[in-house]
Amino acid sequence: MAQGDTIYGVIRGWGTNQDGKTNGITAPNPEAQRRLTSEIYRRFDIDPKQISLVEAHGTGTKLGDPIEVGALSEAFNEFGAGTGYCALGSVKSNIGHLALAAGVAGLIKVLLSLQHRQIPPTLHCDTVNEHIDLDRSPFYIPRDARQWDTLGEKRMACVSSFGFSGTNAHLVVEEYRPKTLPNMEDRGDGPQLVVLSARRPEQLKANARRLRDHLVARKESGDPPELVDVAYTLQTGRAGFKHRLAIVASSIGDLVDRLDQWQVTQQAADNRNTLDRKGVYEGIASLSNDAERSVQIREALVGGRHDRAASLWVAGGDFDADTDAFGSLHPRRIALPGYAFARHRHWFGREKPVVAIGAQAKPDVQSPSLVKRIEKPKALSEKTGKRIAVVGAGPAGLVMAKSLLEEGHRPEVFDRQPDLGGVWLLRSESKQAGAYKKVRFQTSKYTSVFSDFSGPSGGGHFYGVSDMHRYLSAYAEHFNLSPHIRYRTEVTKIVACADRWKVTVARDGEIRTDIYDGVALCQGLFWKPWQPDFAGLSSFQGQVMHSGSYFDEECLRGKRVLVVGNGISGMDIAEDATKSASKVYWAMRRPKLIMPRMAGFVPNDFQSPASLLADGDPAQMLERIRHSMPDYYRQYRKSGLLPNLDEFREQPVVQINDGIVQMVANGQVEAIIDEIDEFQPQGCRFKHSQRNLDVDIVIFCTGYANGEYLDSLPGVSMQDDFAMGIFHRDNPSLVSTSCPLGIAYSGTFFFPEMVARWYARVMSGSYRLQDNELNYHLDRRHGAVMGPIASLVFGLKLGLLPDPKREFKAFWQLLNLPSFPQIYRLRGEHSDPDAANRLEELRKLSLTNGKQTAALEVVKHRILAGFDDVVLRDLLRRGEIEERDYQGAGRYATRAIVFDWQSQYIMRGDAAARSETTPAYGAPHNHVDDEDYYRKLLGQLKTGELDNQGLLKALAI
Repeated sequence: MAQGDTIYGVIRGWGTNQDGKTNGITAPNPEAQRRLTSEIYRRFDIDPKQISLVEAHGTGTKLGDPIEVGALSEAFNEFGAGTGYCALGSVKSNIGHLALAAGVAGLIKVLLSLQHRQIPPTLHCDTVNEHIDLDRSPFYIPRDARQWDTLGEKRMACVSSFGFSGTNAHLVVEEYRPKTLPNMEDRGDGPQLVVLSARRPEQLKANARRLRDHLVARKESGDPPELVDVAYTLQTGRAGFKHRLAIVASSIGDLVDRLDQWQVTQQAADNRNTLDRKGVYEGIASLSNDAERSVQIREALVGGRHDRAASLWVAGGDFDADTDAFGSLHPRRIALPGYAFARHRHWFGREKPVVAIGAQAKPDVQSPSLVKRIEKPKALSEKTGKRIAVVGAGPAGLVMAKSLLEEGHRPEVFDRQPDLGGVWLLRSESKQAGAYKKVRFQTSKYTSVFSDFSGPSGGGHFYGVSDMHRYLSAYAEHFNLSPHIRYRTEVTKIVACADRWKVTVARDGEIRTDIYDGVALCQGLFWKPWQPDFAGLSSFQGQVMHSGSYFDEECLRGKRVLVVGNGISGMDIAEDATKSASKVYWAMRRPKLIMPRMAGFVPNDFQSPASLLADGDPAQMLERIRHSMPDYYRQYRKSGLLPNLDEFREQPVVQINDGIVQMVANGQVEAIIDEIDEFQPQGCRFKHSQRNLDVDIVIFCTGYANGEYLDSLPGVSMQDDFAMGIFHRDNPSLVSTSCPLGIAYSGTFFFPEMVARWYARVMSGSYRLQDNELNYHLDRRHGAVMGPIASLVFGLKLGLLPDPKREFKAFWQLLNLPSFPQIYRLRGEHSDPDAANRLEELRKLSLTNGKQTAALEVVKHRILAGFDDVVLRDLLRRGEIEERDYQGAGRYATRAIVFDWQSQYIMRGDAAARSETTPAYGAPHNHVDDEDYYRKLLGQLKTGELDNQGLLKALAI
């Protein structure tokens, strides 16, 4: 206490005794247990009425548990305890029996409960042992996590542990409440020196991420630590290693911002002892005992010269353990994240252990996890082990590398940038493409991340650019991907070499060529900004930039700004510009539907695939907005941005932004719905209104050019040569993970992850592409991808979902959940035993109630209508569907929903396809799907499922 060390709890009483003679090692002595417990309470003057949590030995046995609960009840009742006030649990319901470590595991649970002031639930206890009478005992079993409230009294708990030998142990732990420090109001927000160090650069990055996430989590919980305590703990409570980072910050928020900036901008090769203007210092220290430098560090801190102390420390030296440098601030040691150890495995002998692949599991059954760097069985590894060149270390490249490793392949990832992240690597200098500072996900992190990695805590519901880079860095660390990545290395040429590929790369002027079994193009699409060529643009005397070059609003200070384009970046930058620009104009040809990120209490993407398949009219959607979000609807009408029905039907895609509608309605941004006719020296003139507008800077938010050919892939057309826009038609060992169409209603990460898992299996030989897959072309009629439906199509294709023709109940249940990625780790190869628990947490978060509306009932029957009668009767016989479902399927024979490859696309009408001017994937339509449809109708007519009138109606449709 005098040193201010972290105290997790105070041991109020303890004791042990022996059972003596019993009926066997599994038959405990209730009298011995009661006697021990009551003696401890008397000896240490403990009132069990103040104990509100009992961590029982709780082995889950029919004999042992009633004896333990009975002995505890008798001991408590000796002191006049009441009934039903004390929580009863056992950590064995979470982790099983740890034998000799069982008692300390229970103690750790109690200390964590005290730390978080919560009583955790007891799992797997839906049915209570019939020999336990809880109603007349002081105890109850907590079913859900709850706040541990004690009306101002100190929280108190007890722990019991009973050994096979007959030894009984009981311990009472009380909450520790530190005394209020003197002069707390004077601790202030002055600058403090926060230091981190590690043996390797990768561990330094990981330490910084851990600290940042911890601080954010504490801040979001309403209990942020004091900056002076963070600084003191890291200066005096951590060893100093070779690679060092020192930050001078004035508040916790300032420290988090500087950690974020260092993470996204620091370069692996730039490890110098240099002063950064923003108070961030990094260096490689001499680890010799430099006493003189240590003295200089102390003198600088005592003198308040924190920058001087930082520059000295990163070069070597150490801190004193005293508090003189902190003056009267009374610093304390607090709990902060420990060292991030490198994840290296060290095997005994030559052979690594083999983890068998379990059978497919139902959603509520745990199957062996193949999530974390799992070694494949020898037979499969020998069959697959291909060497694959992966182009790009962004999200797609990382998940591709992980998926290939999962299948026993050998990926080598190349990226021309100095760090991972792809377009999510935020860089302020020489920026030509990629994310800007304000970027946030349009969809929540719950539907947008990879299926087997939830990532670090914090970041809110919607990830920003720094959150995303932190997530990807943690993902790479978790799956040990860094050894497979070659930074600052550009792939310059890819050429077919028989059935393999010759890949040429360049790094620091050195050229290297090698042969690979396959190539995965994972570099993404957003690298070549596209800008319209307006008449007179070269005569404009102001500044012209593309959103790809935009970093933040500082470049717009005091200027009149014209933002062109109403896509995501157009809305973001127009909103961002209001912070610094003197006037903001926002030009667009036609309005689009804009929705905020949150719809009431849940994110906007918490809608199920089943709801997306329901029949709906745009008029109904606009009407729902008017009734469910009246204030937002009024602002929307006032802004003039609300599209009419014809405009919405022509572009049925929803854009996401939280502030732009209100800013236009309030006059902070002036929206101009018109086409630019030409530019002039001082501005531009609009086509229909003939309005002349003077501006200082024009920002084109007009997207990126997705050319037909890549510079590194001569002679290969990305439009004509890639089946489904994914696999090279002639040699599928060349794959592209970049979805060539916009993705609606969900995050975009699912697409490269599903493609990666698919490609890894193709390269292993466990999936063979069919002719209808290799012959599928994307043309101009394909408008966009419905993300949740695409996930279903992938999941069914790869065996990651229940087969609806066999397990329709399970399939329908998942279809009615939001498109959570964990759904696709419940079964199949590389399933995750934690997926079901995580999915249940997300289901509760989404407020899904499972109610079946009339519209969803129609969707259900339309899906069933796509099955043959033999399948339907089998489902009915086995109770997978009800009689009314069977009858309903017959009513929708001509409107069946079939999850074929085309079902995931939002298709344009012929007029829209003809009017499309942007180059698209324009291979001619092969009518294969029409032929299949006609054959299906003919078959239904022959079997009597369809009469003549139904056939005519179907053909008319």
